[in-house]
Amino acid sequence: MKNYDIDSFQATMQEDIRWRKEQLTYIKQNAVIGSIPEPRLEVIVRYSPVLIYALFEGFVTKITTEYINTINRVPSRISEYIDNVINHELEVQYNYHKLSTKVDERVGAAHDIKEFFYKPTVHLSQKIETASNVNLKVLNSILKVYGIETIEEREPLLGDVKFAGYLHKLLRVRNSIAHGEVTVKVTVEDVDSFANNLEYIFDFLEERYLKSLKNKTFLAV
Repeated sequence: MKNYDIDSFQATMQEDIRWRKEQLTYIKQNAVIGSIPEPRLEVIVRYSPVLIYALFEGFVTKITTEYINTINRVPSRISEYIDNVINHELEVQYNYHKLSTKVDERVGAAHDIKEFFYKPTVHLSQKIETASNVNLKVLNSILKVYGIETIEEREPLLGDVKFAGYLHKLLRVRNSIAHGEVTVKVTVEDVDSFANNLEYIFDFLEERYLKSLKNKTFLAV
């Protein structure tokens, strides 16, 4: 029976979440009306969604990397993993959906892949496909690789906010600002909503990753 160090994973992620929530608290405090002169407040409020999104994408990368590290500490053959993991590893290591049409090159690739399956131990790649933006589709594609429970579009967050709607709005505002759009409006209420819901998302995602490690959803056997 394979035993994974779930306690160490959880301790690492709890510290990371503590730090990220602390950063969100600073952002919210800086965006309080009356705390600083109005012109400076407008700038801080306007660019806060960019910082908030950075904390979100950084968290997705961090928790997935720590999750993979936890799995890699237990020796396993590639054949012991679910097909989604195998497919991901073949794509990352061999770009196999774009194999050459030249027979000699394909034979060489086949030899490398055969050797890969014969290895007594493999370490899963830490390459995480976040694309240009981590929307719900991208996030779910990461979760699917390891058999982690995916997220419904209407998964409730705080208040009347839904998961897909939250990410869509955060990305739309963040991208508009990052690309120099000057007409997009950001309010103090927007900053509070973005930050408070992200705090909830940190705990929500940690729970799903922990559940996957406990249930070993990435293993075929």
